[in-house]
Amino acid sequence: MERGEMEALLERVLVGHLGLCVDGEPYVVPIGFVYHDGRIYFHSYPRGRKIEAMRRNPRVCFQVEEVGRLLPGSTPCKFSVEYRSVIIYGRVRFLEEAEERLKALRLLLRKYGASEAAEDLSEGMLGDVLVGEITVEEMTGRCSP
Repeated sequence: MERGEMEALLERVLVGHLGLCVDGEPYVVPIGFVYHDGRIYFHSYPRGRKIEAMRRNPRVCFQVEEVGRLLPGSTPCKFSVEYRSVIIYGRVRFLEEAEERLKALRLLLRKYGASEAAEDLSEGMLGDVLVGEITVEEMTGRCSP
């Protein structure tokens, strides 16, 4: 897939899968996200397994997919499915500055159809919400057929 196709998929898909390493074991969690200017943004409760794993090891993998129709085959082993997927390898950092957090949260709200809430969002509403930013170091995409 070309870069533009991968970015379009990242803009369409509502849920992504964040891959982490926890005590030497793989750990994958679904998250809401927004892709903007070559970065993935997400928000989270500031504690828990996912956050602690990223604090210990900021290397992450992020994946999205869009699944289409079943493609019957002439034999059971020739069945397939239409799909498009993107995998990103990168590093996460947690945004500290209020203005950075507000910008990312507004992007998230707009993506999920809450534009009015995005406009009303203020620094006083941030509380202890954690906002993560994944910098894309490598991006690959596949599609079938």
